[in-house]
Amino acid sequence: MAYLILISSILMSAMSLAEIRPIEDFNLSYYRMAFGEAHYQESFPINDPLSQLPTNQDILKIYNDHLLFLGYIREISTDVGCDSFCKPLDFTLAIDKNPAFIKLLVYEPLTKLGHAEFSDADYSKLHAILTTAPTSYQNILKPDDMVDASTGATKLELANDVVATAAYTCFRIHQYKQQTIEHITQNMLKEFL
Repeated sequence: MAYLILISSILMSAMSLAEIRPIEDFNLSYYRMAFGEAHYQESFPINDPLSQLPTNQDILKIYNDHLLFLGYIREISTDVGCDSFCKPLDFTLAIDKNPAFIKLLVYEPLTKLGHAEFSDADYSKLHAILTTAPTSYQNILKPDDMVDASTGATKLELANDVVATAAYTCFRIHQYKQQTIEHITQNMLKEFL
């Protein structure tokens, strides 16, 4: 009987390993900016309630070369939630195994009003926002709630909680971070039940 249990366990392990594959070369150095030992990935589905397009529906579990689980990667391609001439957002979230936000990765620089690129200080501010979400974000349902309806300027009470002239970008990335962590947490709970 113990022999059958051992064989069953080995088969189950082999089946789960079949889904784990090497990270493609063009992503390897990019993912290693968050997880220095990244070597393998495993893809899982995730819903994207924030985008109207059927994108952003994968989350990756990242492993080292010994198949030790390191954390999660989620690549996002979306809009900022405005109806004007805002540039699309392309970014990658790195989430540790706890799950907590650890890093934002970008291939192309993020931009703000007038398509000005984020500065190093802007990225630092955004990292702080994503690490510890401002309490003011709890009352915001959509990006338009962050700006004055007549002037389009960021509401004064939110000025310290965003990168200047990039309120929509900050909030949209925050939304995806929150949704990703909630999804991971829910799935972790399901695994324990």
